[in-house]
Amino acid sequence: MAKKNRMTKNTNAEKWIKSLTQLQGLLSDNEKADIILDWFGLKPAAMIEVSCYKRMSKKDFLKKVATLKNILTGLGLRYKLHLNYPKRSNEVTRYSFVAKNEKIFKRIIVANAEKDIIVRRQRVGKLLGYPSTAIKAFSETNHLHPQDLPIPIKDLEILKFLNFRLSKNWRTELSYVKRRMRIIKRVAPDLYKKIINKKRAV
Repeated sequence: MAKKNRMTKNTNAEKWIKSLTQLQGLLSDNEKADIILDWFGLKPAAMIEVSCYKRMSKKDFLKKVATLKNILTGLGLRYKLHLNYPKRSNEVTRYSFVAKNEKIFKRIIVANAEKDIIVRRQRVGKLLGYPSTAIKAFSETNHLHPQDLPIPIKDLEILKFLNFRLSKNWRTELSYVKRRMRIIKRVAPDLYKKIINKKRAV
């Protein structure tokens, strides 16, 4: 019941979610969904990439970043942003983290600093709320590509909301993606439409 009433309890949430949906040229639609789902409570934390791949002045880029910061603050989220500007394809991407809970936020910052890549992927994946089977497969580089799924499945719209690597237990993992899709449809209908209407990369 608490989650169902979340929008009414936070009268500003709808405004900030709309602003996030309309923010262009900084985050992917699924990264925006991650932020909303962290605010909602489905995800403990969210990982986003704040980069500039297209031609954009630094002034415009920083203006968009300032807007993002206002949105995150408005939603009551903690964040640590790493700005990749300008972002070149051969450069290592520095990811940013967002979390509503302060303890979770501190834990994911520490987890991301872990030098052992397998341990780092396991700890970060858990704090991002991914299914344990998917975390294990990704950590061991044994994950599936959506194109490896059966034909009736790989063409489903639900895969447009997929934001992690699947494992051989993809049937169970897709139930998480379905919850993700349902919540976004309810609390961010405009973002839901954008994701649904976007062609999925092959």
